[in-house]
Amino acid sequence: MSAIATDPIPVRALNQVTYCPRLYYLQYVDCVMPTNEHVESGLHDHRRVDAPDLKNKTRNDRGTATSRGIALSSEALGISGVLDVVEEKNG
Repeated sequence: MSAIATDPIPVRALNQVTYCPRLYYLQYVDCVMPTNEHVESGLHDHRRVDAPDLKNKTRNDRGTATSRGIALSSEALGISGVLDVVEEKNG
């Protein structure tokens, strides 16, 4: 008997369903993205996080290593996600 492969669940989907099940349904079932000033602001902020020249690269500045757009996943948990920013200070 073989296991059925499934795509990992995006962590943002889990967050969305716990935050507002109706909004989750609109976004992940109906594929509708309601917009408001908060969504627009987030999209604007993500331009830098999602920039290809910054993605998966680490920048060192004054003892702080900053990495953006780091993809993580867990096959055991069946989830995946992208960390916007990771800052590491003093190891």
